[in-house]
Amino acid sequence: MLEIHPGNETYFYDYAAFNMMNFFEFVSDYYFSGYATHHFDGFFLDKIPLLKVEMREVAQVKQFGENCKTPT
Repeated sequence: MLEIHPGNETYFYDYAAFNMMNFFEFVSDYYFSGYATHHFDGFFLDKIPLLKVEMREVAQVKQFGENCKTPT
């Protein structure tokens, strides 16, 4: 069964979609995907002495890959 991977062409962020991928750009039957999110809690921005706002940093990585070999 083929899987249509979620893309996002809108201007809004979608947590479940791949935001740099177009709609219906990839369809595959064997694939892997990974998501990682890390909250830095002001680790970088708190080191700037003139910046006195309570800002927090968040980094997120999404990865998608597929198997190009056909199963035998």
